[in-house]
Amino acid sequence: MGSSYNIDPKSVYTDFDYFYTGIYYTNSDKTLKAYINFSQDNTKHYDSSKSILGMLALSAYSVYTYSDSQTSMKEQSSDAQVYKILKTDKNRFTFGVQNRYKHFKIDNMRFGNIYIQNSAHYNKEYILSLFAENNYLINKSNMITLSAKVNRNIENGEVKDYKTYSSRIGYIYNNKNWTSKTFIFIGEFVPSMKILFTNRVFYHQSKDPSKDKQMAFATKLIHKSKNNTTSLLYGHTIVKDQVYFDGLGYKNLKDNYIADTLSFRNTYSFNALNRIIFNAWIDGTYKQGNSFENAKKYYGGAISFFNTIKKFDFYNSLLFKHWQSVNKDGWNLNSTVTYRYSRNLTLYVKGENILNKALKSNYYVVNPLNRTINYLKNVNSIDRRFWIGLEYQF
Repeated sequence: MGSSYNIDPKSVYTDFDYFYTGIYYTNSDKTLKAYINFSQDNTKHYDSSKSILGMLALSAYSVYTYSDSQTSMKEQSSDAQVYKILKTDKNRFTFGVQNRYKHFKIDNMRFGNIYIQNSAHYNKEYILSLFAENNYLINKSNMITLSAKVNRNIENGEVKDYKTYSSRIGYIYNNKNWTSKTFIFIGEFVPSMKILFTNRVFYHQSKDPSKDKQMAFATKLIHKSKNNTTSLLYGHTIVKDQVYFDGLGYKNLKDNYIADTLSFRNTYSFNALNRIIFNAWIDGTYKQGNSFENAKKYYGGAISFFNTIKKFDFYNSLLFKHWQSVNKDGWNLNSTVTYRYSRNLTLYVKGENILNKALKSNYYVVNPLNRTINYLKNVNSIDRRFWIGLEYQF
């Protein structure tokens, strides 16, 4: 569909390739572990519209409209970590250090006749982390866990550096049939490199958004029997200084936001090869000072069947979703039949959104030049798709 203001795309394509490699190490008694990962991706994207594709802010007082855009860029990331485990009969203490590196290079970024230059000289991020976790077993049924982490984000160019902290405390109870897990988390999160770059280069903001702060509480109760597992989960999250886009750049919200979630899940196994899973959930988000009754609510449920008969595997699921911002509820039927010809070779037939009744929404774009709103009604969130596949594992 592209990004056309008037929803009249002309030509859109994206080309993407990805490379990944990693090395992992564990000593003989598994108390010292380390790894190094590296990945690189190259992306080329072209978008054009019959009318206006978008506009670019040249300054706080002038904008430039264009009908096509082109981007070619490379991204690299690496992650190295080493940690040590100290164990006794009742205690397990883990501590370590982590170093992450992210870098991007823009080979070409064009909007109409304007080529974007990295005026903020921002394209690298180093994240240095120290972390520790302690698990203490009170007895065979009760355990307390405590963890903490400190991060130092070193940004290059004109973007400021960040320092963040996070910690978590939890209690776990477990016996033959019952398990309960309760956690409290307090942490800080840094805006993504994309937000920091866009805010400086595209919207000419001299001030970077602040980190947001989150406090979360979650508790889960699980009951297990011979053939059945049932769980109930409740979560409550408060977000302070949430990053948002106000049309001129990225800022921090003044109001705290709250999110509540409640979910139920049940799994019944007829045998090792055949089971049925049912789950249902309700979520709500609202400003602090309001109540859940005034929240934007999202709820749904799903039932899934997993069956194996000789060399055939069957998967069937029916998903229901209600989004408060969408006019019509969605029903999504998916099905897969897999034939295991051999240990290495499998054939499959797969269908998604078979009934073509998955959640639909009204897609709209606001043209900021004339303030008109362009609509596409009843746009599928998931396309109806069928395909046949062949997979060979070496």
